[in-house]
Amino acid sequence: MRSLLLAAITSAILSFGPSLSYAQDNWSSDFDSGNGDSYAPKYVASAFDSVAIFIEWNVTSDDAEIGIEAEPETESGLKSFTVLAPNLRKVVNLRASRRFGGIQNIADLEGPALPGLAILDVFPEGKYYFFATAMDGERFFGTAELSHDLTDPTTFLSPTDGAVVSPSGFTIEWTPVVGAELYILEIENETDDLGHLIQLPGDVTSFKVPASLLAPGAEFQSAVNAIGDNGNIVQVEVAYSIGN
Repeated sequence: MRSLLLAAITSAILSFGPSLSYAQDNWSSDFDSGNGDSYAPKYVASAFDSVAIFIEWNVTSDDAEIGIEAEPETESGLKSFTVLAPNLRKVVNLRASRRFGGIQNIADLEGPALPGLAILDVFPEGKYYFFATAMDGERFFGTAELSHDLTDPTTFLSPTDGAVVSPSGFTIEWTPVVGAELYILEIENETDDLGHLIQLPGDVTSFKVPASLLAPGAEFQSAVNAIGDNGNIVQVEVAYSIGN
């Protein structure tokens, strides 16, 4: 269910290497001042159109992961993309060959899910530094703040886990979440591998599911994702089936 979220909210592999050197791409390699803001390129670099780093906490499965995205304005694609944590540890290090054609967009980049909220120990709060180099040589730089503040999880009022609902339509309801800027409701037909995303304002706590989205006898799963003003996501899931 996680893989659909980023496109709805804003529209790879994370490596945890110890090295901080970025001299091979001619960025500042002065890594001994203790101030990450001094690690911006010493020459002019283009700004990303957008960068973001946020937490995705799945309360139902009791795990959490980090989501990262970056949108550079380039047609040539990226040959490298690096992110440094506030403590200057390299947390993302992607490289693409020219034959591959470059990385066109950094979206839906997720690290492995860790149990509970152990991810907070791996990724400290604070400013993260985004560096990229395009195939044509253009360089990009940006920063984004990671917060550890999470909303409380919602609770499904209907349907309940394991319920059988009417194929003619039913209403999904959940408790309001203080601090939720918006909700992303996921409705997924697990039997036919079909999914739908609905974005709702933070003051809406129900959605009437039409019969056109349902399939009699199919197994379904829905999730309510509460999105805070810091971009963090708190997800609760429920599984149910459609009657005949």
